[in-house]
Amino acid sequence: MGDSPKRILPAAKLPTKLDTSYFGPNYDFAASLPMPADVGAVRDDTLSSVFEAGQAAAYYVDMIGFGAPSSSFTENMRNKPRPLGINYFIRTGSQCSNGADMWYYINGVPDGSALGPLIKEALERSKLPPLRGLAPGILEDAKAGLDPRPVVSAVLGSGYAQCRKVTLPVGDTFGNVRNPKDADDLWIPGPIQMINGVPHQTRWIQDVDKKGNPIYLFVDEFDAAPKTQCPNGADKPASGECPPSTEGFAIRKISPTRDLEGWIVAASLTAAALLAIGKCVLRV
Repeated sequence: MGDSPKRILPAAKLPTKLDTSYFGPNYDFAASLPMPADVGAVRDDTLSSVFEAGQAAAYYVDMIGFGAPSSSFTENMRNKPRPLGINYFIRTGSQCSNGADMWYYINGVPDGSALGPLIKEALERSKLPPLRGLAPGILEDAKAGLDPRPVVSAVLGSGYAQCRKVTLPVGDTFGNVRNPKDADDLWIPGPIQMINGVPHQTRWIQDVDKKGNPIYLFVDEFDAAPKTQCPNGADKPASGECPPSTEGFAIRKISPTRDLEGWIVAASLTAAALLAIGKCVLRV
């Protein structure tokens, strides 16, 4: 009668507010895409303005399809095409066996794998950049969203995780960790380390075995593991008491119109992107 109930699964810590450390940054693809004036397109009747308008059109084709310059036409621009997206960590609500909060790394910048390795190799042979533009990024997101393995792992796993410390790049491809158009809109909360001019963060994420499978522990193993870290990931002080911390906390701004704009831009540009990609494949 007096025995305490047996513990089966750990209780995850859930947020009470729209915390960016749980829900991710309010990154806006539409707002991050440079406007025509930013890439030199102006309304004028001079020959140079016609050339600059054509260059701007090539810029947007590259942004949609490649996310990088595909010819000398855009290679020589001051604002060269580059992939859009943002890398960040989110809290899982779970705890590592060493006492640290467990995080999950989100690679939100397209890596060029949308159409598979054969297309990627063919583009390389043609001296074209990988497909890291907006449209391939949508395909990569769809492929990641349809991958059942993270869901299956969450269902079958015990919830008691062994973790490892990693230092990975965060922020957008311009090196921003907050919205450059709104200083109060912090994208990446928590301490930032600059490595070769690129912002990085150090977090504890779930460890994996040699086959890439997540490592879970039995509850007894989890409880027996030394709790050497504070929840914020720092080493536990000699006193054994971790100071209270709100590290990683920031309120996410809600902007439904921005999200809608992003989807409208993505949908309207997909057809043009697929046309550009089709032309590249035909060239191969």
